[in-house]
Amino acid sequence: MDNIPDVAFFVGGLIVIVAVIGYVSIKETQIKMQAKGAVEGQDRINAETAAEIARLRARLEVIERLLTDDDRKLSREIAQLRSEQVNANS
Repeated sequence: MDNIPDVAFFVGGLIVIVAVIGYVSIKETQIKMQAKGAVEGQDRINAETAAEIARLRARLEVIERLLTDDDRKLSREIAQLRSEQVNANS
């Protein structure tokens, strides 16, 4: 009977240790899940950003083509008008 306080203290200590280990394990799992979610979220954001950049590049190519084609067309029209003016003055 003299050992009951010692055994109770030992069992109580084990319960506290197991509870702390369980708590730490649960927290570690939660942190890993949050980190995984953050990485997946960042991957989604990166994919959306890459898609948006691709769309913007395509639009920019169209705009560049329009601007370049208009410059060439305008140059041809000016050259044609000059040649018509030279022919009219001849």
